[in-house]
Amino acid sequence: AYSSPDNIITCFRKNQFLEGLAMTISWGTMWRQNPRIYTTDLLRIYQVLENCNSSLHDEKNIDEAWKNIESSLSWSPVITSKTLHFMCRALGFDKDPPVAIDNKIILKRVWPALTRSVKASAKPSSWANGLSGYKRYMTFINYLRCNCYPDWSNTQIESTLFIVFYNK
Repeated sequence: AYSSPDNIITCFRKNQFLEGLAMTISWGTMWRQNPRIYTTDLLRIYQVLENCNSSLHDEKNIDEAWKNIESSLSWSPVITSKTLHFMCRALGFDKDPPVAIDNKIILKRVWPALTRSVKASAKPSSWANGLSGYKRYMTFINYLRCNCYPDWSNTQIESTLFIVFYNK
């Protein structure tokens, strides 16, 4: 199967965590990051992702899963958020799932555009700063959904930001 959001979700839904991860890497064009993603043996990565899936299911939030990936695998916020995004969707969190944070567009284009006119002393910490940075990003996404686009999902808002800023 080729990498697509539907195929990634199907893999995670079937507990095919390594296949889902490989497709996430492919779909997110993160091939060059393989040495930073495959930081330990495949069995350990599978176990961490399996534990994350259970945590997401039981807790209904990403905090413990994020911390588990961060402490066990030392992944970047980008691959962590992409993986957890698809795992959440596989668990049925379709309306307002935590969305992926993209390095090229979200961190290097959207964030600078939003903070360009903010004084250095008042500028919030970067969205790239682990779980706390990711939560600031999700606060922005949720603000847009609740106040500007109430009929949209988080995924639609993130996709639109990606498209709008892709050619800037």
